[in-house]
Amino acid sequence: TIVPESGVRTGSLASGQLDAISDALPQDAPQIESAGGRILTTPNPGLPFGFQPNLSRGVLADPVVRSAIVPAINRQELVDTVLGPDFRPATGTLASATPGYVELADVTYDPEKAEKILDDAGWVPGPDGIRVKDGQRLSFPVLFSSVFAGNQAILELVQQQLRAVGIDLQLDLVSTPESTARQNSGDYESNYYNSTRADGDVLRTAFGLDGRNINQRGPVPELDEVLNRQLSTTDPAARAELIGQAQQLVLDNGLWIPTVELSQAIGAGPNVADLKFEASARLQFFDTWLSE
Repeated sequence: TIVPESGVRTGSLASGQLDAISDALPQDAPQIESAGGRILTTPNPGLPFGFQPNLSRGVLADPVVRSAIVPAINRQELVDTVLGPDFRPATGTLASATPGYVELADVTYDPEKAEKILDDAGWVPGPDGIRVKDGQRLSFPVLFSSVFAGNQAILELVQQQLRAVGIDLQLDLVSTPESTARQNSGDYESNYYNSTRADGDVLRTAFGLDGRNINQRGPVPELDEVLNRQLSTTDPAARAELIGQAQQLVLDNGLWIPTVELSQAIGAGPNVADLKFEASARLQFFDTWLSE
């Protein structure tokens, strides 16, 4: 049953009209639990939510700008303010539940570092606080859809965080079909999404030259070699090392600016038993049953 409104989903679960609901939000928990239900959560593997810049246009074509955005984002504040304790701030270019994940030291909140990067590159604050260089404002739009209920609230908070260091983020909310069409045509400056997959090869499909190349990038020989080698390597330890290198190279080249990790949050009624998640955080109903 498709029920877009979170409050209606929660009310239907609490009243017994539904046995379980997807996208249970933190504010839904008291109502669900007071009706005898519970919220089941699991972290998603794959790419955490983040910005994928189009390197062929706008201010994000400048690698210095891309590098300044990473420390300008307070990821813990995004989790604490918008999502709640079942979610995690992103700490790399893979989500922490992904095999081969490594924590990257550069994915930390440091607004002074962001300001220094921009100062050194000649981006100076304008009258309204937004930086300017050679007559160009430090402004870019982000393409996103509301497929995940928290996306807009997260991006509105990121917008405030970036403005604090002199970057103007413009929100471009579109339908999922329009988002896909514009990705395919290159009609965007940055794209905000996540990708769930229980394998580090998601780095190749998201950032490799042979795929959709959402970054609109040219060759990066070191990264391209690592992405291809991990695909053909059969030794688990050697492959994990290559995937670790790829995560750092994706960040170093500004191909992904991570924000938060997605978690699946399912509200289950009091009569639902053995509702479980599989490796990719999708629901598995094989053993699920209802008590009377």
